[in-house]
Amino acid sequence: MAVDPAFGKNSFNKPKFYNESQTIANNIMTILLGRPGFYPSMPELGMDIRNLLYKPLDEINPDAIKAKLVQQCSQFMTAVRNGTFDVQIIAYKNRPMIIFIIPVTVDRTDKRLAIGVTTNQDGKVMYQVEFNADTLDT
Repeated sequence: MAVDPAFGKNSFNKPKFYNESQTIANNIMTILLGRPGFYPSMPELGMDIRNLLYKPLDEINPDAIKAKLVQQCSQFMTAVRNGTFDVQIIAYKNRPMIIFIIPVTVDRTDKRLAIGVTTNQDGKVMYQVEFNADTLDT
C-alpha cells in the first residue's frame, strides 16, 4: 500500500506524507463523503452519506449502505479485505449516527477501521476514525 502526500510540510520543513493508516482512512472517508461524479475519471465513486444524516432514523437502511460500501471498497481499494463489514445506525444526541466497521490490512496486519459519522447541533458533519485489533468479541 502506498502513502499519500499531505500537501503540507513536516517539522523539518520537508514534504509531509500520510502513513499507511492515515491514507486508508482518508481514502475510505473520500468514498463515504464524496458525491458520485465528484471524481471525473471515476463517476461512480462516492456514497454521499452526508445526506443520510439529515433523514429520520427509520428511513436510513444500513443494509443498503453496507452493500454500497462493500461494492465501492472492493472496486477502488486494495487494502480493504473481504471480511465482515458492519454498518450500524444509532441515535446520538437525538441525531442519526452512522457507524462503519471495515476490515483492512495496515502494514501487513489485519485490523478493523471504525468510523462514526454524525452532525453537531449546528448541522455540520462530524466524524471520528479509529483503528482496532482485528479480534472483536461478538
